[in-house]
Amino acid sequence: MPRAARIAGRFSQRWRGPGGAAEVLHLAWPLVLSNGFLTVQGLIDSLLLSGYDINAVGAASASMMLFWTALQLPHSTALYATNFVAQYHGADRPQRVGRVVWQAIYVSVACGVAFLLLRPFAARFVGLGDHTPHLQALETTYLRILCFAALPLLVHAAVSSFFIGLGQTRTVVAVDLFSTLVNATLNWLLIYGRFGFPELGIAGSAWSTVIASWTAAMLGLGLMLTRRNRERFGTLVGWHPHLRLVRRLITFGVPGGLEWTLDALAWALFVWLVGSLGAAELTATSIALNLNMLAYMPTLGLAQAAAVLVGQRLGEQRPDLAARTVWTTFGMAWCLMAILGLSFVLLSDQYIALFKPHVPHSTELAATWLRVTHMLPTLLGFVAAYCLFDSMNLVFASALKGAGDVRFPTLVSMSLSWSMLVLPTWLVLRFDGAMYLAWSFASVYVVVLAFTFLWRFRRGQWQGQQLIDWGAETAQYTVQMATPALMSMLASNVPKRSAPIHAFDDDEDE
Repeated sequence: MPRAARIAGRFSQRWRGPGGAAEVLHLAWPLVLSNGFLTVQGLIDSLLLSGYDINAVGAASASMMLFWTALQLPHSTALYATNFVAQYHGADRPQRVGRVVWQAIYVSVACGVAFLLLRPFAARFVGLGDHTPHLQALETTYLRILCFAALPLLVHAAVSSFFIGLGQTRTVVAVDLFSTLVNATLNWLLIYGRFGFPELGIAGSAWSTVIASWTAAMLGLGLMLTRRNRERFGTLVGWHPHLRLVRRLITFGVPGGLEWTLDALAWALFVWLVGSLGAAELTATSIALNLNMLAYMPTLGLAQAAAVLVGQRLGEQRPDLAARTVWTTFGMAWCLMAILGLSFVLLSDQYIALFKPHVPHSTELAATWLRVTHMLPTLLGFVAAYCLFDSMNLVFASALKGAGDVRFPTLVSMSLSWSMLVLPTWLVLRFDGAMYLAWSFASVYVVVLAFTFLWRFRRGQWQGQQLIDWGAETAQYTVQMATPALMSMLASNVPKRSAPIHAFDDDEDE
């Protein structure tokens, strides 16, 4: 066979074969778009607020990071049901899907209601940042209203786990697109007071997020309960609470969510520490991180697809194919980050112009904006450099957690986030050029984190892990579906477990 033909055959295999780019893209592109809509929502908030009050951009960003830091653990726990759904789908166990999703919904509702208890302490939390009184007033207003969005955001995460785990990612895109349109429209109406709506400023932006979150949660829940999903995946009959299922979900979801939580906490503290340097530093950092989301969130969609495919391959008992899928996804994620990172450098002026205030401001606010424009090109250079390594961080960490290796990412984030991001940032605040020194440490933190996850993935220990005990559960499932007499006869032949399984059992009380 000619060499050109062999090369073409290999390329075709890498593109169309199992674990190839076509398979990854088929699952990932809706997730990329869905996460892109979340990024668009944040950018719309920032752009509209920058035209109303430039200080509101930094205040909303700081409060949003504080909000997500507190919400990240229950949110990641609810979304971790995706990995259970994926492995049951790969193992051809559709009737188990609805049940585990309902347990994620119950966890979400409990945590969402409990989140409202944080509202009275919003001013106290905001005060820890030692920002100016005007910034603290804006941050407190935004955070108090945002607490009402916790419950719908968590329910939406739980419902999304159903569609993502099954590979029905287009449904998630449709829901998030509609939610984004609702959010954008209400932002414009409520921030500036258009068409008879009250002019609420930063409060209007917060209420827009709350309403859009409820819209997404209710729409997603309705789609999950369609007749087809009820019949095939038991999305209605599985509504009964099962404490053992909740415990299994928490056992894996909490460690898996802690990694994201600790990372979010580290970045929130980073923003708050930098914000203590002044309003211009806080605004510049907030804008840079908002633009960073343009690269981060779409790449997160690729990483989520990798986690789902890893779960499905391990459910099929094909760890070799799971590994191939992850490497394919990493190549695609790196290319995407490289293109977007390069745009931050070459088009920095165009990005900055998007946030230019377009309503009259005082001399003080004009001076603040001038300082912001001087800082942003350098900060976007930092973003462009470290986002290449963030692709490694996202893909390999997600692959590990998709396989059930959840404790290692948590321990790594716990140790590195404080030692390489938070503590160094706090130490350099008293030096000249403190903000740029802080961003240097942030970049080093991302690089070290990425190579640590790469090392763990290459060791291959994750290939022997599964969220479900395939053999034992299949035997017990057969017992349950048999007639009572045959069930009694077969039950004595079901092998006893020599070790606890890693996911929930099928023999729970109905």
